[in-house]
Amino acid sequence: SAFLVFAQPDAATMAYALRVAVSLRKNGIAVVTPAVSDSFKSQMRQAGKSGVKYALIIGEKERQDQCVTIKDLTSGEQTLIPAGNAHQHLQKNNEKNA
Repeated sequence: SAFLVFAQPDAATMAYALRVAVSLRKNGIAVVTPAVSDSFKSQMRQAGKSGVKYALIIGEKERQDQCVTIKDLTSGEQTLIPAGNAHQHLQKNNEKNA
């Protein structure tokens, strides 16, 4: 499972982030979405406390590039990948850590 973090809560970025979340959910990945009024820092704290392994960080750059930044909340490692590959990346890493 993953926690969606809005790096920039403008309408276009939020719409893109929600499309990414819907796509992931269709592929069997549980995605937690925060209150959009929360600050980036607050959202990251919520992600850490939620028990999920990954934060999906989406801001203007990710929207423009049609990507998603996936942050491993255990190691702190971040990876920028095409949004269309996000479910495969998450599934592969979940299997590795199972």
